[in-house]
Amino acid sequence: MSVLTTDLRNAFPAVAVSEVGHQDQWQRTALGVALVTPDQSHLQRLIAGVRRYFDGRPDAELLDVQISYLERP
Repeated sequence: MSVLTTDLRNAFPAVAVSEVGHQDQWQRTALGVALVTPDQSHLQRLIAGVRRYFDGRPDAELLDVQISYLERP
């Protein structure tokens, strides 16, 4: 488990985070982050917070963000 994964979990206890790629490469990882909330505005705040988390990390560079939404019928 990377320091980024542990720090992200500590900063955002409501998120699920996992290393999903590049596990065999040193100093590189791909993280998957899952957020679940019944309130869309809370979800948007969490997404923005996760982005700010990476912006504030000099040891990490956010290269790509993909967001998918699943809505209840």
